[in-house]
Formats: sequence, structure tokens, C-alpha cells
Amino acid sequence: MEATQLLRADHRSVRDLFKRMDDAHPRAYQTRRALFDSIRRDVEVHLAAEIEYFYPALRSSGAEFPPGVIRRAFEGLDAIRRLLTEVSLRDARDPAFGCKLEELRSCLESHRAFAEGRIFEEAARCLPAAVRERLGSAIESQRAGVVLSAMEGSA
Repeated sequence: MEATQLLRADHRSVRDLFKRMDDAHPRAYQTRRALFDSIRRDVEVHLAAEIEYFYPALRSSGAEFPPGVIRRAFEGLDAIRRLLTEVSLRDARDPAFGCKLEELRSCLESHRAFAEGRIFEEAARCLPAAVRERLGSAIESQRAGVVLSAMEGSA
């Protein structure tokens, strides 16, 4: 699967987790914490794929982005990481948990719109399909290693 297809699938998966969060009772604290933990795990894996594989491939392709586009993308990734940490430090019963979670959702939605619009369009233009496929394979291999490491760590 092409890298951009994998990254789009990540975006859908996180949106689905937020939808489940919306459907959970506001006082279902354990459920809300578990859903956030799933969101955090999925987003961290997604960010690693973008930072380690996707953006370096775009940079090395020689793609001509308008000034500041890649910088803006990385600033968005930094904001997402900061918010993941802030939500992680909150108890699900704390009203600030919900507020920070909404801030995270908004930041993730901005990231999705920017990536799926400007960035993925440029990737389709400047990276041949075979390169996008190889990137997708590398990302899938990385994820398989993450799952294997997690399974070994829990054994």
C-alpha cells in the first residue's frame, strides 16, 4: 500500500476513535481514558512514520514547496506531541482532560486537512508510485516491529 494511503487510513482510524469518545458517556472515565490511550498510541505511530519516512522522502525528492510549508507541517507535529503529553498527564475526571482532548482533536483535524490536501498532493506529484509503495512497505515494516516489541515487552 502506498504511504499516503496508509497515512490517510491512520487519519480515519483516529477520527473513528474520537467518534467512539463522543459516544461514550461523559462519566465513563475508564472508557474515555482507554480510548485516549488508543488515540495516543495510534497518533505516535503515525507521527513516527511521517517524521522517519514520509517527510525525509519528500525532502530528498527535490520537491519545490512554497517557503514555510514543511516548517508548518513540523510545527503542527510538535503541537500534536505537546497536546498528547498534556492530555496524558490529566485524569479523565478532570474537566481539563476534556478541554485538552478537544484541543488535540482540533489540532489533529488541522493536521489531517493540511496533509491530505497540500502535502499528499505534492507527494503524488513528485514521488513516483513505486517510491510511494516502497515508503508504504517501510512504514508497515516499522509498525510490525513496534507491535512485536510491544508483545515482547508484555511477555
